[in-house]
Amino acid sequence: MLVVQYDGTEFYGSQVQPSVRTVQGTLTEAIGQILGRKPRLLFASRTDRGVHATHNVCAFKAEGMPMPLSQFLDALNDRMPSDLVVVSAREVPAKFHPRYLAVRRDYVYRIWQGKREDIRYRRFAAHWPGTLDLASMRLGATMLRGRHDFSAFALASSKIEDPKCNLSEIRLKSYGKLLRAEFRADRFLRRMVCF
Repeated sequence: MLVVQYDGTEFYGSQVQPSVRTVQGTLTEAIGQILGRKPRLLFASRTDRGVHATHNVCAFKAEGMPMPLSQFLDALNDRMPSDLVVVSAREVPAKFHPRYLAVRRDYVYRIWQGKREDIRYRRFAAHWPGTLDLASMRLGATMLRGRHDFSAFALASSKIEDPKCNLSEIRLKSYGKLLRAEFRADRFLRRMVCF
């Protein structure tokens, strides 16, 4: 099992796609160089183009590992571009599936409020030229908490077998002009929490 972090600005999402740069494609290529075969990576969560991750989990079958895990982690990170890092690696049981065994997923959004963007947050925060009404946003968030049918928030073309998710936590924190919106749920529908 690998825990990965990435700046998604230059990636076309996490899931492999033909002819574009993805997190899965980059990792698969690097692992393949080390193992001598390309593995089938399974991710806990897919991310869209431009989405960043601080703790996305993926797993693959690692028969014939040519070195101890600590050396493998170093060798893998030596092959990573500057916008992707493997934070940790560990052995897990063969039945481990990062997507189905995940107990929660967290999304964090940052919004910079003000007439002009702050260059420090340009890649990692949305820009809102005015001031947001935090009290109203918090009130609205209370209505979204709990187990509900969130299909109205999902991508319209998505095939949704079970539209119910348990949105256990929504936190809105203000740090001057920077607003941090945190969402925690057992699962999210496709594009459910995208701005």
